[in-house]
Amino acid sequence: MVAKAKLGTGEARGAGINQATAWYLGVGLLLVAIYPLLGNTAQNIAYMAIGLAAIAMTLRAIPGRGGIHGAWFWFGVGLALDLAGDGVDAGYELFVGHAAPLPSAADIFYIAGYPALAYGAYRLLNRLGARVTRATVLDSVIILVAVATVQWLFVIDDTAKRAQGVGTKTIAVAYPAMDVLLLVVAAELVFHPIGKNFGHKLLIASIAMLVIGDEISYVVANESTASNGGIADLFWLVSYVVWGAASIEPQPEAPFVDRRRVPRLTGTRLALLGAGVLSVPLALVVEQATGRSTHAYVAAAGAGAISLLVLVRLRDVVRAIEAQNVRMRELDQLKEGCQFGTVLRTPIGASPATGSGDEVTPKRFSNRLAARRDTEP
Repeated sequence: MVAKAKLGTGEARGAGINQATAWYLGVGLLLVAIYPLLGNTAQNIAYMAIGLAAIAMTLRAIPGRGGIHGAWFWFGVGLALDLAGDGVDAGYELFVGHAAPLPSAADIFYIAGYPALAYGAYRLLNRLGARVTRATVLDSVIILVAVATVQWLFVIDDTAKRAQGVGTKTIAVAYPAMDVLLLVVAAELVFHPIGKNFGHKLLIASIAMLVIGDEISYVVANESTASNGGIADLFWLVSYVVWGAASIEPQPEAPFVDRRRVPRLTGTRLALLGAGVLSVPLALVVEQATGRSTHAYVAAAGAGAISLLVLVRLRDVVRAIEAQNVRMRELDQLKEGCQFGTVLRTPIGASPATGSGDEVTPKRFSNRLAARRDTEP
């Protein structure tokens, strides 16, 4: 069954895994393992059951995590749309005897689910205190351009050429375009410090499983991989299971607020940005090595845009360092001035630490010095 299981998330702050999450993951992954061994009807039932379980876990999480205004509400909306698409596709297979055509109502439900999931992730990041600054926007745009360029080179262009008709072409291109959106969201979750806890690692893993399944279905678009029990189905099912497990993990007690205007260039951030910079040249090498047609103009445009964005990002980092150095010099000068003022205000015959004796201001200090000179022989 060709289905589009989607995103998962979690809000755990601790690094470990609780018992309920472990049980859910264990049972869910076991069902995924035996899924290819089932018959066609049993596979459709199992697929819907795993999706319903993920919805049930999401509904359980909504009341305590922001209600209808929270991230989990939008995750639930996205998952419900995905399950509706699964239902349409399963109906075609069970009652018509073949998968849903392209385009069909299933595609409308599937594609509508992507923005809901992405908006839910945005709401989650917002609640966790993620700041939207020039630097974070630049990082996101670098990842966006890199992923979009690679998607065009390997997926979008070929998919658009194979599709027949405007409607089919639009739907076929919309899927990889939505994957770009989800990958940018996943990068933001990796960038954010709260992404180090186990619950949000599950969220990132669920997005990865979803996108990998999508990419497999695009690149190997034939009957053996698009049918029930295909490799893409397994990745989408794992995405469902991991999402449900993430919803069981406890949410953070308080949001993590990063108040820096320019975020730290952590190893993870540098690795992702480095992958974005190298992605287009590596994609060209792969195209040349595999004998694919080379998209030189698209690659040049993408690489050029990434280079300009990196230069802007580097300029901002240098300016931030220069501004910090200026502030440090001002603080050093202020510190020296405060120390001089403390000496002038220290009572005669007393140490600055004790503060005992008569208070001496600069004017009174000069008057006393003058009086001493007058009385000295």
